[in-house]
Amino acid sequence: MLEERFRPAGSEACWAHQGNSQVTSQDVADWKAAAGTSSRKRYRLCAHQSSDSVHEMIICMDRDTYIRPHLHLDQSESMHIVEGLASLVFFDPQGRIDKKIQLGPYGSGRVFYHRTGESVYHTLVIESPCLVVHETTAGPHRPEKTVYASWAPEEGTPEAESFMRNLRQEALQS
Repeated sequence: MLEERFRPAGSEACWAHQGNSQVTSQDVADWKAAAGTSSRKRYRLCAHQSSDSVHEMIICMDRDTYIRPHLHLDQSESMHIVEGLASLVFFDPQGRIDKKIQLGPYGSGRVFYHRTGESVYHTLVIESPCLVVHETTAGPHRPEKTVYASWAPEEGTPEAESFMRNLRQEALQS
């Protein structure tokens, strides 16, 4: 049934067929399972078409995912938490934690919606086994508009694992 509404895009994503999109709890369960087995520990539905001016995604991220701290040039992004808990961590240009926002679904007592409208380094530290977010940003996607922090290691390296371990400890302190 998934293939009828969504077309695969590698091991970490699928695209909605053009037109209206609908997502069920079973879809999310399938994507959470896929996130847990993917190399980067995440899976996303791209509900938009690549040329759309607004990009909407449902993203499932396993607790062990590493999102290299980055900023977006001249582009905002918003997150609505569907399920799970995380800390949205902001850094100064030297890599020191500047601010942390505790995120969770509506009713959790945490922030359930956040819009980042400025160019500031940020990442997520996922606290629950999985985090599911509805993310919206401007399209079309332009990789040159994402700047990765030079002080943060690249994904898939042993240094990234160590960085994330240390960041998790620091970010989760009150």
